[in-house]
Amino acid sequence: MNFLQFIFGKKSHIKFVEDYDFSEYLRRIGVFDEVISGNKFCVSCGTQITLDNLQAVIPSDNDKVSFICDKAACLKQNHD
Repeated sequence: MNFLQFIFGKKSHIKFVEDYDFSEYLRRIGVFDEVISGNKFCVSCGTQITLDNLQAVIPSDNDKVSFICDKAACLKQNHD
């Protein structure tokens, strides 16, 4: 896993979370089990999200989150 993970917030603010905090963050927002079980996918390319390839979490207004994998193209596409 990478040293830092990204959490894109509303209004394009980016928060960084160190790896050892990231699993706890996923637990707090209620998606850890879904990520571990393979039920989450990258919003850009459709790759199955794992703890190893999860690079960004994007909160939305309806209390759901989207995920971005660690492919550079996916990160660039969703941040621009």
